[in-house]
Amino acid sequence: STRERLSSAVSDLQAAIASISSDLTDAERLSDQVPEASLAPLVADAKAAITEGRAACGADATGDPLAALDHLTRAEAAIDDALAPARAEEENDSRARASLEARLTRLGSQVDSVTSYITTHRGAVGPSARTALSEAARHASAAFALRDSDPSAALTEVAAGEPLAAQAQTQAQADVQRGPGSWNSSPGGGAGGINLGSLLLGGLLLGGGSNHGDYGGWGGHSHGGFFDGGGFDGGGGFFDGGGFDGGGGFDGGGGFDGGGGSF
Repeated sequence: STRERLSSAVSDLQAAIASISSDLTDAERLSDQVPEASLAPLVADAKAAITEGRAACGADATGDPLAALDHLTRAEAAIDDALAPARAEEENDSRARASLEARLTRLGSQVDSVTSYITTHRGAVGPSARTALSEAARHASAAFALRDSDPSAALTEVAAGEPLAAQAQTQAQADVQRGPGSWNSSPGGGAGGINLGSLLLGGLLLGGGSNHGDYGGWGGHSHGGFFDGGGFDGGGGFFDGGGFDGGGGFDGGGGFDGGGGSF
C-alpha cells in the first residue's frame, strides 16, 4: 500500500543519506583524479539530495520521502559512476603497496644474503654472479626510491630484480662448488694486478663490509647499507666514484674494462 511504501521510504532515507555522504567524502579525497567540471555538479546535486532527504524524514517532515529517496538514489548512482575509475586506481594502488612491501623486503634480504655469501667466498665467485647481484641491487634501489610515489613502478623494479638476485645466488654457489679460479684462467688478476675480489669486496661492494658499524641491511637507513654513504649509491658504492661505473670500478680505468682491469 501507499502507506507501507511511505513508511519504508522514510526508514530507508537515513541509510541512503549515510551512503551518499560517504560518497561525498570519497569525492573530496579523489577530487584531483576526477575532472572538476564533471564532478562539481554531481557533488552539488548529491548535497541537494541530502537536504531534501533530511527534510522528508525529520520529526516535522515537509517533503515527499519517496521523491527524496529517488533523488538520493539517482544522485548516488551518478557520483559512483564518476568516481569508479579513481576508486579502481586507488584500490589497485592499495593492493600494489601491500604486495610491494612484502616482495621488496624479500628482494632486499636475498641481495643481502648473496652479498654475504660472495664476501665469504670472495676468491671463488666470478663476475657473472657479481654483475647479476649489482643489477638486482640496482633494481632494489630504484624500487625503494619509488615505493611511496609510484608503487606500481616500484613493483616493476622488484619484478626485474628478483630473477637477477636468484641468478646471482645460483651462479655464486656454482662458482664456489667448482673451486677458486674456475671462472677465470688468471685468478690472480691481470697485468694491472687488480683482482676482482679485492676490487669489489675491499670496500666497494659493501662500503666496508656488510656488518660494518650500524649496518641496517639493504634498506639504507644506516651507514653501511646499500642505499647510504657506504652502499650502492653512496660515496663508496657501486655507482659512484669507486663503484662499477667510476674511476676504479668495472668500467673505469682500473676496472673490468679499463686499462688495468682484471680481464
